[in-house]
Amino acid sequence: MINLSFNDVVELRHSCRGFLPDEIPSELLTSILRQAQRSPSNCNTQPWNTHIVSGEKLKSLSQKLVYAFDKKEFSLDFTFDVNDFSGKYKQRQFEQGKLYHEFLGVDRDDQAGRRKSNLLNYKFYNAPHIALFLCRV
Repeated sequence: MINLSFNDVVELRHSCRGFLPDEIPSELLTSILRQAQRSPSNCNTQPWNTHIVSGEKLKSLSQKLVYAFDKKEFSLDFTFDVNDFSGKYKQRQFEQGKLYHEFLGVDRDDQAGRRKSNLLNYKFYNAPHIALFLCRV
């Protein structure tokens, strides 16, 4: 068993922006979700539902999200519209976007390159599966 402190776990965490195309066997996904069910929750209510989306359903979802992005249709619950940020949040968003596009080699004035890199979000960075966690609040 690996024994990591909370600080170690936080320091080792990273955001993945690229995935191998290899699908994870459904037996392994099921095993992971069964282990996750043992996570603690208030009164053991486990107020979440998990949905794994793969294959044609994932492609369809991605296409719909790309379409909505192109039409500038944003969710009322949570928006990725950078115009909605202000103050320190606007500054953080700007700094993250600058570093991200520099890493990808996309210049600030390269609108086609920036659009392509932004669309990776809605294509789930080409992951073969995604997990949606829906929580009751």
